[in-house]
Amino acid sequence: MSTISWINVAGGDWNVGANWSGGAVPTAADDAVIALPGTYDILSQDASNAAHSVTLNDPDANLEFNISTLALGGPLLLDAGTFSLSGAGTIAGGTIDLAGGTFTTSFGAGTLSAVTIAAALTLDLPFFAPLSIDGGLALKGAGGIGPGTIDLLGGSLDFTNTQTVSGGAIVLGQAGVLAPTWAASAWSSPDSGF
Repeated sequence: MSTISWINVAGGDWNVGANWSGGAVPTAADDAVIALPGTYDILSQDASNAAHSVTLNDPDANLEFNISTLALGGPLLLDAGTFSLSGAGTIAGGTIDLAGGTFTTSFGAGTLSAVTIAAALTLDLPFFAPLSIDGGLALKGAGGIGPGTIDLLGGSLDFTNTQTVSGGAIVLGQAGVLAPTWAASAWSSPDSGF
């Protein structure tokens, strides 16, 4: 694996090689690191993106995948900053590890496909930006130890087809909703008693 770092303090397009050290966009064999100090936005609108891992570690950085997929072979480490899925953006595979950063959706539904969440994830999603679950969802505690939780304060988790939630619990706040995306959908959570 090679490490590729974001180098454009003005922000810009994930899919422009000049924005990355080495002049190339991250691939499935690369660890992408976004830690450059500054206030900036990084946006991907290309259909398909890949990285072995992504580390977001600048408190004023915003990383958004809009109408695009980020395929991960390893972790999405949210140490600082904000990661957003919008306009049907998708994270496929990998583990989301929140150690101080923020995960959210905006401007249309986002999707987690066969993802593990290794932290206590608190979501207060906009009513117009549900988070869809496809391919199952595994919940683990911080560092992958013990059970994990999703605390859904507001918004909607939509389950596509039959889903399994394992290893933790989903806690619904007063405005949180769990919903199948069509009438034949069902979900179960054998590890948490759902």
